[in-house]
Amino acid sequence: MAGALAGRRIVIALPRLELGGAGRQALLLARHLVVAERAVVEVWGLGEELDGFARPGRLAGACDALGIRWRCLALPQPLTWLKKAVSLATFVRELRHARVEILLPYTAWANALCGLAWRLGGARACVWSERNADPRYTATLLQRAAARSCPVLIANSRCGVECLIRQYGARPSRVHYVPNGVELAPARSSRAAWRLRLGIHPTTLLVCMVAHFHTDQKDHGTVARAWQRVAPQLASRGRAARLAFAGGAAASTRTRFLALLDDLGIRDQVELLGEVSDVTGLLQACDLAVFSSRFEGTPNGVLESMAAGLPVVATDLPGIRDALGAAGTRFLCPVGDAAGLAHGIVTLLLDAAAREAEGNRNRQRIADHFSPAVMVEHTTRLIRDALS
Repeated sequence: MAGALAGRRIVIALPRLELGGAGRQALLLARHLVVAERAVVEVWGLGEELDGFARPGRLAGACDALGIRWRCLALPQPLTWLKKAVSLATFVRELRHARVEILLPYTAWANALCGLAWRLGGARACVWSERNADPRYTATLLQRAAARSCPVLIANSRCGVECLIRQYGARPSRVHYVPNGVELAPARSSRAAWRLRLGIHPTTLLVCMVAHFHTDQKDHGTVARAWQRVAPQLASRGRAARLAFAGGAAASTRTRFLALLDDLGIRDQVELLGEVSDVTGLLQACDLAVFSSRFEGTPNGVLESMAAGLPVVATDLPGIRDALGAAGTRFLCPVGDAAGLAHGIVTLLLDAAAREAEGNRNRQRIADHFSPAVMVEHTTRLIRDALS
């Protein structure tokens, strides 16, 4: 099968051209397909419309740096049957016009749209990439039909595999587990420079959550409520600490979250950094990472924090357990449990030796189990399988 993808016209489809978890995985794969496989790759943002305008995110700039073409389609969001029909018809037309041969969608809406459209649009294959695994979710008839139409489906977590089989009705023989690959970009600023930028003393403890605010899935509010408990406990022991959130947010979402911080009385202890281009530098400036997702596949933010050598306090989800491994579950707590998050944060912030041990173990686990080379090679084999 050597060279089977050379010259093939491939589109990687995402809801938005952002460098979130799915965007980072898509970029790693796109680079491999262009450089190693000699495929013709484009990255499409399907729903980039914001306030009536198509707006590309930072993934567009990353594509430019690699010489990969990108597009913003700004399709109508599928909230009604009419919008679903318009989105599908428009997307099919664009696929035919671009003569796309292989579709590689990421996340729920893109997966469903591509699963329904790929044959109509003249493509030869569609490889579904599942990022989430919410056991409470009920797939619609259209989503189930889209999943069953795909010759290959990939999940980045074992719970995602079960989700595809049980909730989407995918054939088990078509579903494959491919862990994320983690590749930290070089830091642009040092730990000291980042702390100076944030106005943080070298001895101040810094906790960070890296996740966009686009949905309630990440549950930033629980971290805020946990911090309301953390701050006085640390202060009573003479330790100063700050909490930072890195991730994009719509203006209305940001306003609501700032109001929550005001209500909790912690606004002066929290930094909202927005989208951060130097994620590696920020992580290296931190002492601990926290994640409060309600459901996940395997979150890239957790993996990147582990790769940076940070201990992780998080909600107890199967995908996060996959990431941390059996030895890393001590600091997990139930979804929505602010008290549990606070206990884990305080325990680690007051024990430097435990932070170092957890961070070193996390870094080694990433090296052992989450190789970018393995991810792109495994995915490429599955794309070839989908063609045949």
